[in-house]
Amino acid sequence: MRSVAATGAGDSELGRILLDAWRRELYEGVLVSRSRTLFSLVDELAADQGRCGCPAHLSLGTVTGHAAAYRALRDGEIDTGRALRAACRIAARSGLPRVYAVDTTAWPRPNAATSPDRQPQYTPGGPRGAALIKTGWRYQHVVRLTLTPDSWVVPVLADRITSDDDLVEVTVGHIAQICAADGARPGDPSLFLLDSGYPAARITHLIRERRIPADVLVRLATSQTMWTRPEHRAAHPLGGRPRRHGFRLTLREPDLVDDALRLTL
Repeated sequence: MRSVAATGAGDSELGRILLDAWRRELYEGVLVSRSRTLFSLVDELAADQGRCGCPAHLSLGTVTGHAAAYRALRDGEIDTGRALRAACRIAARSGLPRVYAVDTTAWPRPNAATSPDRQPQYTPGGPRGAALIKTGWRYQHVVRLTLTPDSWVVPVLADRITSDDDLVEVTVGHIAQICAADGARPGDPSLFLLDSGYPAARITHLIRERRIPADVLVRLATSQTMWTRPEHRAAHPLGGRPRRHGFRLTLREPDLVDDALRLTL
């Protein structure tokens, strides 16, 4: 049986420490039932580096066998709450800052006609870097950043976004769960980094309304256009409604001045 520890996974000492701690938590409590078989499959899948996604092939390298692997996938249970608490505890023990990255990714399943709730998703792989639209599932991942020049992150939460879900509500719910697990306080909030596809105004409003101890930093897309606050002017003698907006600020314009950007923010 192969193992991620045996294949030399990890490009830093911190990465190896995090990996060892997470494997211990995974075996001792996160996997509730059929833990031995599920742990073997997870270890084999991580060592395989994504080259094989079929459980039948992965079971050939384990000590459990083909039938036990599929019984574990059918009847096994995972304690998601303990997994979240374990990930936050491992990250805090390693001295990592409470800085998280939130983003969604698509799992294309164009040929899985019997899979429920498939939706059109944007996936990479088009000509000249363009995105393709394929039918599949959408997942949201939340990872804790290490702020070191390597590829290691600590995954703390992953959830599938169904067609009935509101992405903003799901995102705010995930932020609330993580803040409750990692010990964030109003005076010491956690920081969440989001991509440009998330509506910053609504997420910020809900976090403030629900008093979640979190700060949010959202990347702005260059296709957005914003308006500054109107200047205070004396009332016109003929009356009329005052101006609602100031000057227009288009982010894709290359000649943006620092004063205008500072005024808008």
